[in-house]
Amino acid sequence: REGKGSKWLEEVKVMQNKEAQESAREIAATALAGTKNPDALHALAAVMRDKKDTVCVRKSAIKAFAFAARWPPVRGAVEALAAVAWDQTDTPDVRECAALALEGDDRVWAFVAVVQDKNVTLGVRKRAVEILAGVKSYNCAARALAAIVRDQTDTQDVRVCAADALFETSHIPATKALVAVVRDKKDTLAVREAVAKALARTRSVDAEEALAAVAQDLGDHPRLREIVAIALAELLNRS
Repeated sequence: REGKGSKWLEEVKVMQNKEAQESAREIAATALAGTKNPDALHALAAVMRDKKDTVCVRKSAIKAFAFAARWPPVRGAVEALAAVAWDQTDTPDVRECAALALEGDDRVWAFVAVVQDKNVTLGVRKRAVEILAGVKSYNCAARALAAIVRDQTDTQDVRVCAADALFETSHIPATKALVAVVRDKKDTLAVREAVAKALARTRSVDAEEALAAVAQDLGDHPRLREIVAIALAELLNRS
């Protein structure tokens, strides 16, 4: 079907034509499902974002566009759906349709790609981090979150959010990454505090040793030492 460029063009034109019958536009949008054609995907994305268009046509466009978000996702596809799903000023039915399109285990890798892309808006990245928090048992999710926490060139808000997402993680490499961050005096106070709180809910000997070392370090920040001491007590109570 991808080879029939003229057919895709016809369907795009019908879908975009607001003077055409709504049912015809829905059918045209549905017919574009599965396409990887950049022009067709751009057209679908424009329709699903157009708040002045009808709910039914937009939902048909979202369902067709959703195929582009499946692994391996077309670049920007997950972000485009997420932007609609998390827009609180949009219609509930449309947002729900976009959110449903983002569900499923095959989206984990796609969300990993989103959180790693620093060109994506802060709000979308943070929401993607929150979603990965729910599937942090996946190695790829835990590793991606840990990598963000360790990346001092990334924004503090995203790093703190990623640290919070690793709360109660049992992933050993991720725990080791958190340990390295909480020990690093060159890192920001906010990130180290978030990491300390995350480590409090682990069952790691490395975490216990790191928290104890920071709590006892008179050369470290007093507020951090206090928070770390509380985290250490919580960790010991859980052991």
